[in-house]
Amino acid sequence: MKTLNRWVGLTLMTALLSLASNAFAGECCKKTEDNVKAGKACAKCVVDQCCKDTAKKVADKGEAKTCEKCGAKKEEKK
Repeated sequence: MKTLNRWVGLTLMTALLSLASNAFAGECCKKTEDNVKAGKACAKCVVDQCCKDTAKKVADKGEAKTCEKCGAKKEEKK
C-alpha cells in the first residue's frame, strides 16, 4: 500500500510540474511570436526550446519577416 501511495504521489507531482512549466512558457512564447512576426527575432536567435518551436511554427505559416539580427550578420559577411 505504501508503494502504491508513493507512485500515485509521484505521478501527481510530475503532472503538476509539467502543467506549471507550460503555464509559465505561454507569456514568453507570446512575446517571441510577436517578435518573429515583427522581424526582431527568429528560431536561431531565441534561447528557450519552447520559444524556438513557436518561432518555427510562425515561420512555417509564412507570417515571419526576415530577422534583423541574422540579416545584419549576413550583410557583414558580404
